[in-house]
Amino acid sequence: MARGRYLSFLSDDNGYMPNHFEKLVRVLDSNPNLGFAYSSCRYAGRAVLRPPFPRPGGIDLGQPLFRRELFHEYLGGTIPFHEFGWDWRMIEAFLKNGVKCQHVDDATFIFRLANYPHLVSNATTRQP
Repeated sequence: MARGRYLSFLSDDNGYMPNHFEKLVRVLDSNPNLGFAYSSCRYAGRAVLRPPFPRPGGIDLGQPLFRRELFHEYLGGTIPFHEFGWDWRMIEAFLKNGVKCQHVDDATFIFRLANYPHLVSNATTRQP
């Protein structure tokens, strides 16, 4: 249903740093052979995930920026996975089909944003 050139997924408890998309779009625009690019991840206040290649438990679905055409070319224009962990199955399907990716080692994706209160704007909590 997306209409743009790129797709990204974001759960309601995660977030992006302001420069997240700028960096990933720059990588994808400069290399048309890449299917997706992904950032490093500040993970729940406990660690920074920065694997140089996607692996289970090392990447969250919010990190990558995908070219929209991947979903038509490899998944029939849908997301055909229904099990827990469908996100990794989708990334794995792309990789098994030879889709290339690139890691951008900058932690611009935040997993469990509530664990990083200093990154949350006060604008949402101000009273008029």
